[in-house]
Amino acid sequence: MIKLGHGGTPRILPYEIEEVARCIVERFEGLPLGIKVMARTMKGINDIHRWEHAFNKLNKLEMGQEVEEEVFK
Repeated sequence: MIKLGHGGTPRILPYEIEEVARCIVERFEGLPLGIKVMARTMKGINDIHRWEHAFNKLNKLEMGQEVEEEVFK
């Protein structure tokens, strides 16, 4: 996976981080807004432990029934 670095210079994403990034995309079920927010949050972070921590926190989040009803009414 290639990501754009500072000034649009292509950089290679380490394999371990790419795996976690793909899991994050799956967790967002391809929804662009969630993916963009996470991408901006994690931009420039090359520490696999921070990526794993972010993914684990994301997995612990659940939308409560009240929130879901409010969003879809």
